Amino acid sequence: MKDLLKRVLGQAHLLYEEMVTILGDCEALINYRPLTCVSESEHLVPISPSSFLQDIKEWSTPDIDAIDHKSLNRRIKCRQNLQTDLPKRFRNEYLGVLVQRTKCRDTRKLAVGDIVLVSADNFK
Repeated sequence: MKDLLKRVLGQAHLLYEEMVTILGDCEALINYRPLTCVSESEHLVPISPSSFLQDIKEWSTPDIDAIDHKSLNRRIKCRQNLQTDLPKRFRNEYLGVLVQRTKCRDTRKLAVGDIVLVSADNFK
């Protein structure tokens, strides 16, 4: 974050409010980087740290004067869709990368101290 701030600010002298705004934009930019591979599909947004922190696609500070009623309704609908789709996508995309699916030829019994992953599709 320090390097990004040095590149953005240089030798600038800012007021407190300007500094807070710049810090917020830099933080959002860092949190917007994708955690998974970027898909070719336009309707699938890659999972990023900001997906868990906030539900908006924009990473810069929004202009309060530019927000209108239709835009706000679209953002609410988008947020609701993200809240329902994010857990499914996280389970399928991110956990799918972590767990390699191979055919098990021999099974062994669980023992105390073994780590297991328990999940159900109908629960969070």
